[in-house]
Amino acid sequence: MRAAAYPEVRRALEAQWAILVSAFAHADPAAASRVPGWTVADLERHVSQTGQSLGILAAGPPAQGAVTGVREWAAALPGTHRLADATLFRLGEAVVHGLDLPDPPVADRNAQRIVVRVLADLLAERAPGRSVELRIPPAAAVQLIEGPRHTRGTPPGVVETNPDTFLRLATGRQTWTEAVQQGLVRASGERTDLSPYLPLLR
Repeated sequence: MRAAAYPEVRRALEAQWAILVSAFAHADPAAASRVPGWTVADLERHVSQTGQSLGILAAGPPAQGAVTGVREWAAALPGTHRLADATLFRLGEAVVHGLDLPDPPVADRNAQRIVVRVLADLLAERAPGRSVELRIPPAAAVQLIEGPRHTRGTPPGVVETNPDTFLRLATGRQTWTEAVQQGLVRASGERTDLSPYLPLLR
């Protein structure tokens, strides 16, 4: 799985948090967020708590126990995270929760790229193969799903979408059917229905 270096992830998190701080400052705290049952104030409180947890980890002693990574985080399994991994997870949450605001801000380009690549690689792990190419320009492209092998060129199936839509699909904020019907996903060829593998996060 491709992983951005910690300094790059940290800079991206700082940039994305700055965007969220501004967005929350201009949003009505009592307005409904896109998270069912949560107001903007609830969402802001949650994002703040994730930031505090990262600060506690950074300031505390080295974590003890078996270290868990992206796969366990995506499955919502408890574990011990290294600071670099925890920073990546907080970056993912900061980018995704930006989409949960009533008027979602444009994510930091580098932050979004890092998160999309991590989740695209996770999807490729869960659906290994080379019969479908998933394109998420300009952030990532991965090959997926067992099927007819190709020796060169484009795989038999191609799926293309934009980063925001992919993030919504990967996190269960939008269904595959909705995205296809709205023209946010273009799929051609066999084995291009990715709904059995989504969402990626629990």
